[in-house]
Amino acid sequence: MPARTPPFSSIPFELRPELRMILESILSGKVPPRDLFDEASWQYYLGYVKPKLSKVYNSPSPDVARLEVYVSPSYLALHPVIETPRGAIARAYLFGVSEDGRVFVNRLLRPPIAYDAVQLASNISLAVVDDVKVYNDLGYDFDVASQEEVVIEPPYQDTGRYRVQGDIVLAVRPWFEIPGLLERVQTYAERLLMDVVNRILIDAGLSTVTAASGARDSFILLYFTVPPRSRERYISKLKELIKGGLEELYGEKALQTHDPGEIGFVGGEFKDCHVRVGAIRDTLRPDRFNPYLDLIVMFWCSATTPLISETAKEVHEAFNKTPFTDMEFTIGNHHVRLTNIKSLSFTFRPKRQPLTLDEFVINVRNPRTFLITKDSRVELLHPEHGLKTVRFAGTYIARFEHVNVAPIFPSERNRVILRNLKV
Repeated sequence: MPARTPPFSSIPFELRPELRMILESILSGKVPPRDLFDEASWQYYLGYVKPKLSKVYNSPSPDVARLEVYVSPSYLALHPVIETPRGAIARAYLFGVSEDGRVFVNRLLRPPIAYDAVQLASNISLAVVDDVKVYNDLGYDFDVASQEEVVIEPPYQDTGRYRVQGDIVLAVRPWFEIPGLLERVQTYAERLLMDVVNRILIDAGLSTVTAASGARDSFILLYFTVPPRSRERYISKLKELIKGGLEELYGEKALQTHDPGEIGFVGGEFKDCHVRVGAIRDTLRPDRFNPYLDLIVMFWCSATTPLISETAKEVHEAFNKTPFTDMEFTIGNHHVRLTNIKSLSFTFRPKRQPLTLDEFVINVRNPRTFLITKDSRVELLHPEHGLKTVRFAGTYIARFEHVNVAPIFPSERNRVILRNLKV
């Protein structure tokens, strides 16, 4: 390996002793001490990191292989770049120290951002960054993993993401409303409007096919075989039929006609909802030589629709009446015990249901997301990291997440663990 200029020891930066030992070994072309690592990270280092570093050591120039080193007070990142005829192979590896004092290795999506670097050799550079940049790359804002008990209070009206233990991140934000509820209530309102229009068409003697899945892509289809030259005429006739039926139910003042195929509500419970009539390719005979069209009716409601506001209020009232409870679950090797919390994944069946469509249940899914208060408590137990207790300064939404790593990292880590497993 080319001689280092300037000497590594002359560069001032702060770095944990364990990581400094690893960096000094790497820059000297040596293998770091094994007892610094946990077993899985040591095997990962030998299997994935060391081969890349060897190519850097044996490289005649930075055009063949180079190494970018990033140091912060708590982390060490290595970014080996190997040039090949098919392009550059670049990896970003992160070294940190767990609560038990042993070094772990992760693979990042990208190296930390740094603007000033010092050349240690012709193909090795070193840049100093702060911990916050590494936190952001890993998907959190604060690292409280070293504290046995912590009280969390995120910034006002902002999300605070805390690494609480190992690779577990707790994303906390102020409590305003149930996440994901608005979209589900919008779907409910659109489904009720779809039911009203469907009954108008059925009463006129038309045969309809409804597509009403969980997503907001519900529509009514009329198999029709409309020739292209008659498209606008039939769209107009269907629109006038729907408009007349809606006027009988809600009055002329509640409706407003937009472009040739659209009807908008300007009053009533469906205010700011829209019904759009159009034509699509014949779905019964989807042949590219078939020129005929089917008619389709689509629906869309704004978040300002009165029915949506009323239903959301009804759901919130029902949610507020549900009692706080305790819960336990496991994330990897982390056993999580929650005290006095409410899960933000739940179902609610509105009293008003469509008549010509399937029953609609408002199903809100927020995995591992909870409503927490000053009376709530989170305990995390890990065989290596021990027990961590988390309390909160107010009422928040808390979601359990993992740190950000390269998507392929879990499979690489599984490979080295299983390869070295003695069974």
